[in-house]
Amino acid sequence: MSFSSLQYKLRRKVANNLYLLSDFLKDPKGYLKKKEDISRGIDADLLDKLRSLTKTIEFETIIDIGANIGNFTKTVRKIFPEAKYYCFEPNSEITEAIEDVPGIKLYHFALGNVNDKVSFKKSSHHPSSSFLQILKVNKTHSDAGRSVSIDVPIRRLDDVFNKCDILSPILLKMDVEGFELEVIKGGEETISLAKIVIIETSFEEIFEGQPLFADILNTMMKLGFKYYGNIDMLFPDDSGWFLQENSVFKR
Repeated sequence: MSFSSLQYKLRRKVANNLYLLSDFLKDPKGYLKKKEDISRGIDADLLDKLRSLTKTIEFETIIDIGANIGNFTKTVRKIFPEAKYYCFEPNSEITEAIEDVPGIKLYHFALGNVNDKVSFKKSSHHPSSSFLQILKVNKTHSDAGRSVSIDVPIRRLDDVFNKCDILSPILLKMDVEGFELEVIKGGEETISLAKIVIIETSFEEIFEGQPLFADILNTMMKLGFKYYGNIDMLFPDDSGWFLQENSVFKR
């Protein structure tokens, strides 16, 4: 692990511990509840950032594209428990936490710009699974480069929702490991209905042929969104530069 990566991890650990200590001093009962939430897969740091980001909007619909093990959906449900959730995750082996949950509609297929079956690289580090070949493996997740190819169904987001009335306002999150532009192309009408879109974007090529932050920014601006900063910076490389962020776009 590089020195810069180690510094980043230590800063995050110290910040999280101070954050929890501050909560304990202000509200011991609230602190215990937060510890319980963390044990159930809820991201306490993300929860606070989302509360700040969405404090003036009462979202009716949450669309989670690349739901993985369901942590984003579980976290957002702490803020909007009555919203309707639509989660998309092609790897059915990792979605137990959001299976058969009232209010959550789970789709075990991927999203893109075609309705077909496509070869999908299922990584040993499941958050790194992608349709694209991985080029840069973070040292913290050295197993990310090990994968097996499986065929998964893929559909266009607009075709999924073309006969479905989804309530506004809509919060949409996308974490698809380099496949962002294909998802956007196949879902322009649906994505354009969203009030806030959160997309994991990259500043360097991690997957072969993937779009970078500037490509995503230009595409989202054409759909009428403005860049609103980020809710997290991810994975510093050996030089200390961050490789990715969770970018926020608002209408």
